[in-house]
Amino acid sequence: MWLGEEVQRLLWSAACRSPELAGERYRRFRINTGTGGCSGKSTEEAGRRIAAIPEDKRYLTRVLDSLDSAFSDFDTETAKLDLPYMQSRRPEAIKRYLEFRLRQVKMLIEAVEDYVEERYPARGGHS
Repeated sequence: MWLGEEVQRLLWSAACRSPELAGERYRRFRINTGTGGCSGKSTEEAGRRIAAIPEDKRYLTRVLDSLDSAFSDFDTETAKLDLPYMQSRRPEAIKRYLEFRLRQVKMLIEAVEDYVEERYPARGGHS
């Protein structure tokens, strides 16, 4: 889906603004093992390599910490007040950007849900 030049610029800007969050070792790992695109090496080998990375440098930790930081003071009223004064990001682009990120978060939830259902199957009856 084409998100528009401004949204792509926002995404690129966000990725370039703090690349150190992912950690150079982890970025190289994802490139070298193909886990960034889920291609190439065996998932078993990729899992062993991920397990060797300190948890505070892993992808899920970075995503969860970023969400925690972004939403720790969640306030829609302040966001509404801020919109008319945004100069470098148009409200329409912000909306498309947030919709794009929402799709990504939904995909992540589904992946975690699949893992939980596989590893921790629901048991019949009441606990």
